[in-house]
Amino acid sequence: MSANIFLCRITHFEEELAKHSHLATRYSLLRALAFLSGVAFFLFFLNQDHWIFGPFLLVAVVGFIFFVTRHQLHEGRKAFFTQLILINQEEMDRLALNLSGFGTGKAYGQKDHPYQADLDILGQHSLFQLLNRSALPDAEKLLVEWLSESADATTVAKRQESIRELSKEVDWFQRFRATARVAVNQKRKEAPHIQATHLNQWASKQLILRMSLWKAVAVTLVVVALGLGAGILLQWLPYQVIYISIVLNAGFLALVIKKLNHQITGIDKAHYMVSTYSHMISEIEKQTFTSEELCRLQAQLTSPNSASLAIKMLSNLTLRISARGNMFYMIADFLLILDAFLLLDILEWKRTNADHMNEWLDAVHHLECLISTAAFTHANPHYVFPEIGLTDQNLKASDMGHPLVSAAEMVTNDYEISGAGSVDIITGSNMSGKSTFQRTLGINMVLAGAGAPVFASTFSFTPCRLFTSMRTRDNLEEHTSSFYAELKRIAQLLEMTKKGDVVFFLLDEILKGTNSQDRHTGAVALVKKLTKTEAFGLISTHDLSLGQLEETEPKVRNYSFNSSIEGNRIIFDYQLSTGVCRSFNASQLMRNMGIID
Repeated sequence: MSANIFLCRITHFEEELAKHSHLATRYSLLRALAFLSGVAFFLFFLNQDHWIFGPFLLVAVVGFIFFVTRHQLHEGRKAFFTQLILINQEEMDRLALNLSGFGTGKAYGQKDHPYQADLDILGQHSLFQLLNRSALPDAEKLLVEWLSESADATTVAKRQESIRELSKEVDWFQRFRATARVAVNQKRKEAPHIQATHLNQWASKQLILRMSLWKAVAVTLVVVALGLGAGILLQWLPYQVIYISIVLNAGFLALVIKKLNHQITGIDKAHYMVSTYSHMISEIEKQTFTSEELCRLQAQLTSPNSASLAIKMLSNLTLRISARGNMFYMIADFLLILDAFLLLDILEWKRTNADHMNEWLDAVHHLECLISTAAFTHANPHYVFPEIGLTDQNLKASDMGHPLVSAAEMVTNDYEISGAGSVDIITGSNMSGKSTFQRTLGINMVLAGAGAPVFASTFSFTPCRLFTSMRTRDNLEEHTSSFYAELKRIAQLLEMTKKGDVVFFLLDEILKGTNSQDRHTGAVALVKKLTKTEAFGLISTHDLSLGQLEETEPKVRNYSFNSSIEGNRIIFDYQLSTGVCRSFNASQLMRNMGIID
C-alpha cells in the first residue's frame, strides 16, 4: 500500500518537473532574445544617434532582467521537484530493502560499543540506512546518538508524540526535506567541509572593541571621502586632494583588516552552509505544531530572537565576506572603508545572536531526526509505537519481526520477559533462528529507545541500557583470540551491572571459543551471577545441560528453536518454543555437505 502512495507522488512530481522544465526552457530562450535585442538596440542607438531607440533599449533591458528572474525561479522549482521525486523513489527502495545506495553512518561508529556492531545499527544493510533521511551531517550524527543509547521514559514519550504528529504531515516534511537537500547540494559543491561545529566555534570568538568610537571614525572618513569626491566633480577642488582621503582610509583599514581577518576565519567559506540553515529554519517557523517537543523546538527558533531573521542576516554577511575578493570591492574599500562596516556588522551580529547560535542549530538537527523517524513511520504503517512500561525490567512483544528481513522471509514471534535478574536460556539446532531472534529483540529495543515505532503488533518495554555479545572475533592487532574477545565483552557487561544500571542483555552462543567442560562451568557461573543483578535478558547456547538451571534457579527459563528432518531436508519453522531444544541437525548438515557418509 505504501509503495503505491509513493508511486502516485512520483507521478505527480514528474508532471510538475516537466511543467517547470518547459517554462525554464521558454524563459531561457526569451532571455537570450531580450539580450540580443538589447545589443541590437544599443548598436542602433550609437550608430544612428537617434533617441527613438532609447525606449526600446530600456524595454529590452527590463525584459532581460525579468526573463532571467523567471528562468532562475523555474530552475529552482526544477531542482525542488527533482529532489521530491528522488525522496519518494528512495522511500520505495527502503520498502524493498534496497539499501546499498544510502549512507552507512560508519564514520560515527564507536569501538567496543555495547551493541552497534552486533545489531547492524551502522554499515551496509543497517538500521541507520533504513531510518536516516537527514540532509545535514550533524543531524545524522545526532540520529546515531539516538540509536546508540536509549532515552529515558519521558524523552521517549515526547518523541513518540512528535513523530506521530509529523508522520501525518507527509506533504510538509517532504517539502522540508527537498528544500534542505537543494540547499545542501549547493553547499557540498562550494564548501563541503563546513559543518555546524565551525559555525558555533566562529560565533564564540569574541572581540573587545569600542564600537561607537570605531563607527564614528568610519563614518567621518566616509563623509570626508564623499565630500572631497563631490568637490572634485564640481571642480571646486583639484583631483589630487582625493589622495588625502585614500591615505587616511588606508591607515584605518590597516587596523581594521587584521581584526576582520581574525573574525571571519571559520565563516569565510560558509555562505552555502548558512544559507542551508536559513532555508530550513524558515520552513520550521512557518509550520504549526501541537506536540510539546515540536512546539519547544519551534519556540527555540523564535524567542528571544527570530532565528530565521538572524540567520538571514548572517547569510548576507557571508555574501559580503565572499565579495571581498572582487576587484571592484577592493577599489571601493579604499574610498568607503567597507571592511570597517563589515567588521562592525559582524561584531553587532555576534553581540545580539552568538549566545543563541548553538541552540538554533541544535533545534534544526533535532527536528531533522524527528522527521527521519516520522518518514520511517509514514512508510511503515504496520509498525506500532511501544507502550512504556512502569516496572524497571519489562519487555513484551507479539508478532515481532526484524525490520531488515524481507517480507518473503519474515517469521514473527511473541515474547515476554520481566523482573530483575531474569535470564532466559535459548537452545536450538544450527540455523534454527536463535541469533536472528535475538537480533530481532535487540533492534526493536533500539527503535523503541529512540522513540520510533517497532515491527510488532503490540510492544511494551521499559527504557534501559542494551548490551549484546554476538559477533566477537579475534584481533591480530591487539593479539587477542575470539575467546578472549568474548570474555572482554562479558566483563564489560558485568561492569555495567555493578553500577546498578538496568541492562537488557543478549548473549549469543556463550563461551563458544573454549572446550565443552569449561564452557559449561563458565556459563553456569555467569547465569547465576546475572540472576543477582538488576539486568535481565537472553543467553543462547548449544549446551543443552545449561537448561537444567531452570530446576534450581527460579529466575531462569528455557526456550528453544527446533527443526525437523524429512529425508535429506531440514525443515525450520523459526518459531520460539518453551523448554529445551528437542531436535538436532548437525549430523544431517554435515551429511548434506559430504563431510560424513
